[in-house]
Amino acid sequence: MGNLREKIDEEVKKIAAALANEVEAIRSKELSLQEAVTELERTATQSMQAEVQLKELQREADTTRSLYEHFLLRFKETAEQKNLGETSARIISEAGTPQHPSFPNKKLYVVMGLLIGALFGILSALLIERLDGSFRTSHQVEEVTGLTALGIVPALTGRKRRRPHDYLLERPQSSYSEAMIAVRAAIAATHWHCPPKIIAVTSAVPKEGKSTFCASFGRLSAKSGRKVLIIDCDLRRPSIASLFGDAGKDNLTDFLLGSETFDRLTKIDPESNLHYIAASAYRGNPSDLLASAKMGALIRLLAAHYDLILIDTPPIMAVSDAALLANLADACLFLIKWADTSRSTVLHSVQKLTMLNVNLTGVVLSHVDTSKYAKYGFTDYSRQYGSYYEA
Repeated sequence: MGNLREKIDEEVKKIAAALANEVEAIRSKELSLQEAVTELERTATQSMQAEVQLKELQREADTTRSLYEHFLLRFKETAEQKNLGETSARIISEAGTPQHPSFPNKKLYVVMGLLIGALFGILSALLIERLDGSFRTSHQVEEVTGLTALGIVPALTGRKRRRPHDYLLERPQSSYSEAMIAVRAAIAATHWHCPPKIIAVTSAVPKEGKSTFCASFGRLSAKSGRKVLIIDCDLRRPSIASLFGDAGKDNLTDFLLGSETFDRLTKIDPESNLHYIAASAYRGNPSDLLASAKMGALIRLLAAHYDLILIDTPPIMAVSDAALLANLADACLFLIKWADTSRSTVLHSVQKLTMLNVNLTGVVLSHVDTSKYAKYGFTDYSRQYGSYYEA
């Protein structure tokens, strides 16, 4: 066993030595291969650089060759031209400077341009008129709604625009004042047998000038000696108090809620002796207050003491308050903002009021630009009156 172990150890050592020699040989071969690879990479890099340089030199050679060929061609052409003789020619007549261009014909083009421009302008005007869904004339209002156009209220510009009811007092002979007088005369003509004492003023949408109209019309009527009252019945967005510089205390809302007495309800405008009842915003349901028996009793009580009562109502398309209030009135005026409110909206509002049995007296066009209004071929009293007054 000892001999066998010794022989086994010897064999193991021999095998380990052989393997060590083989590893050394492989490492030597690996080093030689790495050196060969490095040499090949260096050689390949040099070959690529040489190839790049060769291509660059080839391009320069091609460019130089092309340039030389071009120079040679020009040289031959120049030599051939020198060999050619001069052409025999003589002047028959000298060319004169023209006084007018032969083309284009300006007169023809001007006439064609005018005709085309006129045709384009007419077509554009017809198209714009066709696409315009608002009201531009009183005739359009009567034709679409079937109601009587009572008049137009001209738009004021500048500082006058903010307080038209003050401008009416400052300039009693202005076209704006005359427009209000004409509307008053038209209302009287439509109710000649029984002049209305209670008039509700409404519109289709907000910002059509209802409150301003009421203030202006009320002041005009009050200055004529009548006892006039304005009631602000827009309990959502009241505005009558602000028009007269009032804080809005002791108002209609408080009275209907039972927190205010009747004797403190009415205020007086010192500028025109116009009476008015302000309102404040109500967070509940204003329709319940306006449709209450207390509201009806208040209107009947006030009608016995005033010659004219103007009820400023909310827009009919926003809420139904206007219909409730209009049924308490003898007449109802419908305001339409000129060149703004769509015809479909107005027609729908009128149909809604008619279904609710509201007595619509007529329509008033507000915020009218009289200069543009005249371009539609319609002359109106405000424009003619302004011309007459200036004359």
